[in-house]
Amino acid sequence: MNNDLDKKIEKKIEEMLPLILERYKIYSKEELLTREEFLEALKHINKRFEAIDRRFEAIDRRFEALQQQMDKRFEVVNKRFEAMDKRFEAMDKRFEALFQEMHYGFNKMHVILTSFGARSGVRLEKTIVNLAKKALEERQIDITKIEYNKEIIDDGSYFEKGYKTHIDMYAHNSQHIFLDIKYKVDLHDMYDFIKRIKLAENFLKVKSSKNIIIALEISDATKKEAERRRLEVISID
Repeated sequence: MNNDLDKKIEKKIEEMLPLILERYKIYSKEELLTREEFLEALKHINKRFEAIDRRFEAIDRRFEALQQQMDKRFEVVNKRFEAMDKRFEAMDKRFEALFQEMHYGFNKMHVILTSFGARSGVRLEKTIVNLAKKALEERQIDITKIEYNKEIIDDGSYFEKGYKTHIDMYAHNSQHIFLDIKYKVDLHDMYDFIKRIKLAENFLKVKSSKNIIIALEISDATKKEAERRRLEVISID
């Protein structure tokens, strides 16, 4: 009796189950997995994940190998750059030595060309004065009466006490004219000349009536500044 009832209930459930699943949008009986099917499906899924893991491991190894290869290449590139840096350093040293040599040569030329106030440059000073002879005669200056490299000594008022320097001077009929005779005159030379004029006036106890710069080369800026400071400029072209 009970067995028959159970069979009837089981049959009824089997008949109603598809309707219930369909009504409530639950999987159909055919779509449901048994335990064995589920475990088998889980095995396949695990195998798929294992395969994916192996692929990622292979990719990691490839990236690691690529990184090592790139590191080696960068090391080679770095060594090349280091070698280039050393070459540039060597070139810099060579250029620095060359520039120093050139600078020394230019300084030497500058001393030769601009130090006409020294005793060894008197002949060159006279040559420049002869070139400016006409301009000086127009100013009633007899070039034969120019005294070159007259020594003057500072009492400490302008440079320092005991400092010796020289200046060119024309003295005639109570007229005192100081001259700065150079191949090339720049602003530094002009300011130095002004200081030497004051030193000469103090040392020689005279008052200059006129101060003249005679140069083969003088910039427009220096010439303008000299004239502003009441220095006459004779530029020989």
